[in-house]
Amino acid sequence: MKRNDVKDVIDRILIPYFDCFDWKEFSKNKPMFEISHNKLDSDKAEIAETTGSVMLEMERGSIRATILGKKLAGEFNVKYVTYPYLVKMVTRVLAGSTVDEIEEMAKLSNYVQAKINTRDSHIFLPLMNFLHNKKLAENYIELQ
Repeated sequence: MKRNDVKDVIDRILIPYFDCFDWKEFSKNKPMFEISHNKLDSDKAEIAETTGSVMLEMERGSIRATILGKKLAGEFNVKYVTYPYLVKMVTRVLAGSTVDEIEEMAKLSNYVQAKINTRDSHIFLPLMNFLHNKKLAENYIELQ
């Protein structure tokens, strides 16, 4: 993801819609992007570009890093998260996605969460379970 897009996503989507992302899923102790020896050079370049863009647009000690760091620490019930960990988590969310894809998923998740808190929650609980199942969600997006 390009540098200007990273700034836009952090400011317009990640901070305001923080609760719409399953941060615990991104934190699981598995390879960062399932990098294999067969990974295309273009995929490796995308990951490297996104990581660099995140580091440039969310510098250590910046307002963006402070806000997201505090939110992430609260999500994991810890005192703080380290800057390298914060960069890794944000990169995991952004790499391989477009601004529009991230925004669409965040708004959909926000809508579903709002509906769960209403009397129509019985309709949206299966949808929420569907969205949290990563494999099914990826297949759903590919069918679109």
